[in-house]
Amino acid sequence: MRWLSVLFFLSSLPLSGGEPTKVVLSVLEKLKSKKQQPGVPGEVGISGFVGPKTQSLLNEAWNQRADWIRNEKVEFFEGFEKVDRELSAVLVGARSADDPEEAEMMAFALRLEDDVWSVGPVEGSFNSMGLGFDKSLRARVSELERWMAAERVTAGDRLKKEALKRFKERMVKLVDPELLKSASPREVMENFLAAARAGRTEELLVWQGVLERGDHDEIPWEGIISMTRKGMKNQDARNVWRLLNRPGVMQVLLDGEEDESEKSMLVSFLAGFSTGRDSKKLRPVIFRVRKNPGGWRVSLPGYFAKADEDQWDHWRAHQREVHFRDEVNTERMASVYEEEHAPQRAVNPAEILDRVARDLFDGTMEKSLPYLFRDPPEENKEPEEDPEDEEVADPKDVLIDADDIDPEVEKVKKYREFAVWWAKASGSLKGIKVGAKKVYQSGDLALGV
Repeated sequence: MRWLSVLFFLSSLPLSGGEPTKVVLSVLEKLKSKKQQPGVPGEVGISGFVGPKTQSLLNEAWNQRADWIRNEKVEFFEGFEKVDRELSAVLVGARSADDPEEAEMMAFALRLEDDVWSVGPVEGSFNSMGLGFDKSLRARVSELERWMAAERVTAGDRLKKEALKRFKERMVKLVDPELLKSASPREVMENFLAAARAGRTEELLVWQGVLERGDHDEIPWEGIISMTRKGMKNQDARNVWRLLNRPGVMQVLLDGEEDESEKSMLVSFLAGFSTGRDSKKLRPVIFRVRKNPGGWRVSLPGYFAKADEDQWDHWRAHQREVHFRDEVNTERMASVYEEEHAPQRAVNPAEILDRVARDLFDGTMEKSLPYLFRDPPEENKEPEEDPEDEEVADPKDVLIDADDIDPEVEKVKKYREFAVWWAKASGSLKGIKVGAKKVYQSGDLALGV
């Protein structure tokens, strides 16, 4: 008998581990292989009177079941069975290796012919097995189907609770419990973003509050877990999760509004690639950090939570959370970044070019950002020339009034240009060694190749 450790909660059930159960497990285990032929498996006993439309529906159902088994890395274990002469009803447990929501009891009908048990094609039913219309036989069939339905619900509920318990036991080891409890909203958001950049999907779920979920939680955890796992594999339809997990994306955290139970955090993402319906490279996203009994936790915003919706629904979900002032505030990201990160300098141009080249090859743009040229502080700037100086250009000849230039916009523009260059350059460097080849210098300016 397999997976005995999980059967303690099934001890009250009638019978376990007979020949019908082994047949069902054999059929399901074969579905794990990609070599398995699509449609209803050959070991399944389907009636010869089933028409083409029903056959097509059955094929589709078994294909979906096979996809679920493979995608969720489902494990099976013996449940229980009930035998009535040549008929049998079998329940087996199925659970995902990663997601407690993907845990259920599967019910199958079986028929014994010529000393061989065959599995019915319809889960939880004897339909399409060609049993005929004998009243006494139909009565036995109905009794077995009622038994399967009732036991499936009862045992399935216990199975989900046990799967959730095992899931939490595994997840609780990922983050220091004291940090989870005492971290401020900003620290929570910083840890969330760091986990995403590092590709730590399970930790990302912890910071979203998966450890505090209850048996009847109103939060749609199944969708959140599924979207997080899919997004971290960059399999989301809108292709926006790469802002969280791909190297070469600049992320700056800006504070937002706050009350006792919730704080909004504006995160500005700057990438060399475009995202979203409006194809922006500078993307503001509002995260809500909410307080629960276990501490502050991140609520996944619509921009990422709805990343599998069609383009219009995804854009609307984002627009409901982001306002015009957020678009304006995100232009401050360069100034905030420079306040939080001290500039890095090199003794000569070749050294800094080699540094950038190494980071480019490794795909770590964030390591090169501190080396970007920064405008000197206001107090260190050279005084402007006397307006009465005859060499100063006539204001009428100046196309753009300096007062109309937003310094924040100009500053972030420099970072945007660097991100675009980085994305183009890094995309063509696979397997190529890079470094500074030649440097041309004139005074305080240099050009490197």
